[in-house]
Amino acid sequence: MSILVFFDVDILGRLSKQAEIVMTILPNSPDVEQANIGQNGLVSGAHEKLVFIDSSTLSPDVTCNVGRKFENPV
Repeated sequence: MSILVFFDVDILGRLSKQAEIVMTILPNSPDVEQANIGQNGLVSGAHEKLVFIDSSTLSPDVTCNVGRKFENPV
């Protein structure tokens, strides 16, 4: 297992295509939305076997919205 740390939002979609597990810990809701559902975000490369773990500090509404996007990434 490899542990990779990325700070470049533009490569997150490519990362999630290749990963089995992705864990994020971000400081606020706008960062979570950008990293996950923004352009080239993690959802853009999500696949059926991807395990996504989020331990960010964010609003419940954003949590639900991001979760729905992972369930239906199209």
